[in-house]
Amino acid sequence: GGFDVRTGWMSYHEKEWISHSLRSEFYSEGFYIRRYRNALGSVHVRNFLPLLSSAHSQYEGVELGPSLQFVLSGDTRNYDYNRFLEAQAGGRVQIHTPLSIALHVLAVEGKRLESESPIGKYQDFRVLVTGYLEIK
Repeated sequence: GGFDVRTGWMSYHEKEWISHSLRSEFYSEGFYIRRYRNALGSVHVRNFLPLLSSAHSQYEGVELGPSLQFVLSGDTRNYDYNRFLEAQAGGRVQIHTPLSIALHVLAVEGKRLESESPIGKYQDFRVLVTGYLEIK
């Protein structure tokens, strides 16, 4: 318990490869947690292909399509639960409004980067909700 200090950064970038079609999102974060004397970092790459869309632009309407994602995570203390590589595949529904919400339904295949990890490789199923507020 008690007071803790976390410092770090977060970044998010989007790239549209084909007009109103294939999009990639690049998300990274890194921070230091003083209590544990540990620096953590991760990089996420999400690819989304909106096959069904009611959107007239990228910032309004509803989109539905497949999603393919990759995550790499690590830390300075070498904890196996912080050091992994994942591939995630599934579908995504994105609702574009000033407050945009995305629902991701994903099958996950992961591998711990520590050879001594009792978990090693793993598979799971996830439902993830993400969102952002667009301020113009």
